[in-house]
Amino acid sequence: MPKRAKKGFTLIELLVVIAIIAILIALLLPAVQQAREAARRSQCKNNLKQIGLSLMNYHDVHRTLPPGATVAFTGQGLSNGFGWTTHILPFFDQAPLFKKLNSKVAYTDTTVTNNASNASLMATILTAVRCPSDAGPDQDSTGGVADMGVANYVGNYGVGMPSLIANPRDVQGIMGVNTKVRIRDVKDGMSNVILSAERRNPKICNLAGWAATGGAANVAGELGSCSFWGALQGPVAADYAINALPQTTAPGTQALYQILGTTRSGDVGDNAAGGTNRLTGNLTGDAAVTSTQPWTAAAAGTIKINKTLGNVNTMSGDFQDGTTLGFSSWHTGGMQAVLGDGTVRFLSENIDSTIYENLSRRSDGKTLGEF
Repeated sequence: MPKRAKKGFTLIELLVVIAIIAILIALLLPAVQQAREAARRSQCKNNLKQIGLSLMNYHDVHRTLPPGATVAFTGQGLSNGFGWTTHILPFFDQAPLFKKLNSKVAYTDTTVTNNASNASLMATILTAVRCPSDAGPDQDSTGGVADMGVANYVGNYGVGMPSLIANPRDVQGIMGVNTKVRIRDVKDGMSNVILSAERRNPKICNLAGWAATGGAANVAGELGSCSFWGALQGPVAADYAINALPQTTAPGTQALYQILGTTRSGDVGDNAAGGTNRLTGNLTGDAAVTSTQPWTAAAAGTIKINKTLGNVNTMSGDFQDGTTLGFSSWHTGGMQAVLGDGTVRFLSENIDSTIYENLSRRSDGKTLGEF
């Protein structure tokens, strides 16, 4: 009998099948990545919804929204330094952590109370304040006074540079140092003002800019550090003069940038010396502005979404690995913000500058357009 021919694939047929499978995977992969990003963005939106709800619950209990930071001015300088997120911990299932914190001393205090110290608790990682799209570190331990848990949501300071010495009544947003903003103070309506919004972090938290003694990193305006939920990471300098203009070597004010965001650089209001607290750097490209004049000579301007410091003297460029004084995210095309009525909106990075700044002011009386 004749032998039957064995059935099988030829080499060419096998290669064709492999090529088809590879093409299908290549076509499918972007869809899978988009689906994953959509899921991450949805989780980020839920985080912001929870933050907005927590802020409203805090207001119901205390009849005011939490301060952006609690800072006590003493004869030896500044103390305490807790950020706004610590105040709302009980309202998003972190009551045990809140009860362990000792609000009577600084966040850096190492005294053990309730089986923990403030300094150790600051290192707690809270997934509720982390955007899933941010692949950076969950905790910073590269330097500074205490290890810190990283966050992706910062409070709305409004316009102007966050300042330790600004009069709380001059803060145009929702949160500043020792502020007590009530719903009735929001003349524009709660649906027309940002409570909190996203802030992307660098892939590596760089605390060189928050050196205890200030120094070149501060002078150059190095803002490469992460944002934190707990407090003003970086020293609240003991030699910081009460009611004095911030100095390039006093990192206390710069540390505010880690928990608060602003939409515009420039004067904050009733500061000492006429209110000259401005952005480190120059928005206009003026060569006369150098790193030796970081607080007084910089021009005012809108800090665009997802735009960061290109170098020490400009706001040019879009650098994904740096943090900014404003709001930003790792989401493509913009970032998410929770408004005072609890809604979470995705704000395009191409949003009109005037509308964007008005969204950050609580009582400017301006009518918002479509955004």
